[in-house]
Amino acid sequence: MQTVAKFVIGLLPNFSNFDVKNPIINPTQQIENTTFYTVTVIGYGLLYIAGFLIVGMLIFDKREV
Repeated sequence: MQTVAKFVIGLLPNFSNFDVKNPIINPTQQIENTTFYTVTVIGYGLLYIAGFLIVGMLIFDKREV
């Protein structure tokens, strides 16, 4: 059961990556390189968008509109 749960958690997007808090509110979160962080988050989002589009195309490929 633990393996199935880890698989599902790995499959779903982690939206906390997009949550940037003010250092005054959350002093434990420090972003050292903002350019690298921004590129990483954008790449993460684009990867999930592309994955969901590919899955949607495979599901609806045989359907007639």
